[in-house]
Amino acid sequence: MLAWARTMRTLGWSVVTVLAAVGCGASGTKAQETGGDATTQTLRFPDAGSHAKEAGPAAFHDTGVDSAPAGPSCSALDASSTQPCGTLSFITSPSTSRPRNHHVTLTFPIQGATMLFAIGGANDEAPINNVDRVPIMADGSLGTWVADEALPFNVGGLVGEIVSGVLVTGGGTLLTGNATATTFSSVLNSDGSLAGWKAAPPFNEARMHAGSIARGNVMWVAGGFSGGSIWSDIISTTVSSDGTVSAWQPAGQLPSTLSHFTMSLVGDDIYLTGGLEQSAGNDNNPPDVANTWLGQIQSDGTLGGWVAQTPLPAAEAAHAAFVYGGYLNVCGGINNVPAEEDRCWKAPIQADRSLGEWEEIASLPLARGHVHQMPIVGSQVYSIAGAIDFNLDSTTDVFIGSWDTKMGGKRVEPRAVRPITPGPVPTHGAKCHLHHSGPR
Repeated sequence: MLAWARTMRTLGWSVVTVLAAVGCGASGTKAQETGGDATTQTLRFPDAGSHAKEAGPAAFHDTGVDSAPAGPSCSALDASSTQPCGTLSFITSPSTSRPRNHHVTLTFPIQGATMLFAIGGANDEAPINNVDRVPIMADGSLGTWVADEALPFNVGGLVGEIVSGVLVTGGGTLLTGNATATTFSSVLNSDGSLAGWKAAPPFNEARMHAGSIARGNVMWVAGGFSGGSIWSDIISTTVSSDGTVSAWQPAGQLPSTLSHFTMSLVGDDIYLTGGLEQSAGNDNNPPDVANTWLGQIQSDGTLGGWVAQTPLPAAEAAHAAFVYGGYLNVCGGINNVPAEEDRCWKAPIQADRSLGEWEEIASLPLARGHVHQMPIVGSQVYSIAGAIDFNLDSTTDVFIGSWDTKMGGKRVEPRAVRPITPGPVPTHGAKCHLHHSGPR
């Protein structure tokens, strides 16, 4: 067994997650961990609230809530928590994923539809290089998965964003068990397929389980860990539509060292939730944190101004967060018991942009961690695969959450707030951790 797998057993990965039931066997050639030439570009920031991360076409917006008062749609980032946007519940999609965890999940609007991507990650304890995509149909259901061009090497726990019509990925942990600073970019074709990967400038530090956001032509990467080190710094790059990525530059500091957390962008505001403040590369099972923070994109393009917000009801890591109907939502992950999580919570984004009190809402059909993004398209939210235990065994299930539509399949209704019963603490330094000493 690879040495890195022992530590990855519980909380340690992040990547995109999707695969076709047919034609998912693409593989790539291992590439050198070196970056390309740096090109400095101009930062472009749209007006606050004008950029909806991972937004889909207008055709998907909020069918079934036409009785809501006039104003922004429930899926808009400026929606108010006072709008009657329905109750979230999940179904299990008949369109299943490749088994994976520690992947990246992103969406990209194409002509009359939206493409959903699952990128890299791990199949159980082994990192993979598969990139899979599936169209989201008009009713919110999924079409047929297609294997796209694989990453240049197997990697899990990476970050990824779509910036200027370009998919940019970086960091993560390799088959050797070592974290990487390598980044790559691929222009997205008009049909949602990838034009091909090319090397981009590396991060300043090797890092996995970092956070990322994007707006305009800018991408930020924050925190993460490598071996016994954990980072608090933030770096940024600019991306041009031809796939050119500029050299990464310092762009602020997080409120603490942090990995396994979420970053959510709403206008100029950034919400952080949960994570680990100690390195997951040590065999010490560092505790999850329940902290939440509000910061902003500063006028110079850095991120800062962090102010503590209402803590999560339970300490969580390797979870996902998304914004809908004026609420910040958190789902799944690994809690501090430790145990895989199926609960979801929401907190209202108040008029002053602070977070109100959290309340438990829907439950996922299956408890699992290491699903790091749940993209919103209209009134549906998508959760792909994930790790169901501390051996990083993966599910192939795809869960579709909806506030106002029923798409067939078994629906899981919200259930009463309940405690999580502590179980046995996993071995091998378990909650998430890869060893970074290479193979045994």
